[in-house]
Formats: sequence, C-alpha cells, structure tokens
Amino acid sequence: MEASREVIRVQNLAEQERSERELTLAQQTQESLLPRCLPHFENYGIHAFSRPTRYVGGDFYDFLQLRSGDWMGVLADVSGKGIPAALLSSMVLGALSTAFHSGAQPDEALNSVNKLLCEKSLPFQFVTLFLFVLNPDGRGQFISAGHNPIYLFRAATGTIEKLISEAFVLGMFDDAVYQSRSLHLDNKDLLVVYSDGLTDAENPQEERFGASRLRDIIRKEAPAGGQALEQAILEAVAEYTQGMPQTDDITFLIVERRDAEVA
Repeated sequence: MEASREVIRVQNLAEQERSERELTLAQQTQESLLPRCLPHFENYGIHAFSRPTRYVGGDFYDFLQLRSGDWMGVLADVSGKGIPAALLSSMVLGALSTAFHSGAQPDEALNSVNKLLCEKSLPFQFVTLFLFVLNPDGRGQFISAGHNPIYLFRAATGTIEKLISEAFVLGMFDDAVYQSRSLHLDNKDLLVVYSDGLTDAENPQEERFGASRLRDIIRKEAPAGGQALEQAILEAVAEYTQGMPQTDDITFLIVERRDAEVA
C-alpha cells in the first residue's frame, strides 16, 4: 500500500512539473508575439504596459508600419484566460498582420478577421478590440469592436473625449460589418487605450478601480506627457489594490502626439 502511494505521488509530481513546463513555454510564446521594443513613429511617442493574470492571458497589443506611411496600433482582449486565450490571441494577431501586409484597410481587415474567428474559434470565444491608424500629421481612423471606452485627452483644452464602440465583438456574428471612424490627434494630445482589467482592478473591499478614477488621473497627469501618465496609472492601481490578487489581465497603451520643435 505504501509503495502504491509513493508511485501515485511521483506520478502527480511528474504531471505537475510537465504542466508547469507547458505553461512556461506558453508564456514565452505569447511574450514573443508582443513587440520586443516599442516602435518609433514620426511625431509620436508610445508607452505600453501589460501584465497577465496567469502565466498567459488574453490581452495583446501590436504596432505595424504600413506601406502608405501610416502606422497601425491595436489592443485586444480575448475572452477567457490561460492557454486557450493565448492561442486565440495568436490567431487574431497573425490574421491582422497578414491583412495589413496585403494592403487591407482597417474595415476590410476586421471584416476578414471576424469571419475567420466565426469559422475557427469555439462558440464561447470572442474578442473585443480597439484598432487605430494614424499618419505623421495626426490624422487617421479607428474601429472599436465591442471594446470598453477609449479616452482621448485634448491638450489645448484639458478635456477628455470618449471613443465608444459602435461595433460588435469579433467572433460572434459572421454577418457583422465593421466601419472605421475618423480620428485626429493634435500636438500633445494623448490617446489612452486599455483593457477592462485596468478599471476592474479591485481593492480589499472588492470595489473596482473604475473608469471615473482613471479619467481623473488622465486629466491631472496627461499635461505632463505620456511617461508621467503611465507612471501615475501604475502607482494609482498599486495603491488602490493594496496587493490584492489580480482578477484580469491589465494592459494599456498611451499614444502621445509630439510635433517636432521648430528651431
């Protein structure tokens, strides 16, 4: 009997070690999908942060220089967590990259990605996503597919504009049609794109960080620039959660328009 227990214990330990190796490999694979370093685009500064709940999560972001001279940025939140979410993230990222490299417009790219997900993903899987394209002059377009509100800080007035989704999430309806809307950033404007893990972060009383608190931080810190705002958000979340376990992936991007100074 004792020998049987020892065999079971050894088997359990071996299985646990195998699972941990697989999770570590999955984590390394997903990290390899994110930009190794933040790109430099003319007249823009970019800041990014991502911390998954587990070894691997469902949030991802990416940037791509387009042949037209414009550049594309995207932040997506895949339903679920762990390895299934990471695999779906890989599928979406690969499909988007292929579409834009072939010269597709944002609406064409998301229409094709949505059809792919409807065909290939499981019935309960879906993706919310905010995708934008900008040129050096600050003009561009965006599509928000079922994503949480995005904030655009206007440096000239100190006000915050809310970019709200008017499209379905990806992967749920194969007849959904995605259309882009115009976007324009003036000098020193900041675009704050985030996943709901940021605003859903909880304190010990199980109260959420909330969108209102995030807007207050943007309003106060954005005039000092993107780096100051990034640091302020991270410090505010850490102070609010007080070491509570993270309940969702936390990811955000800050895009800052920075015109070249005229000598």
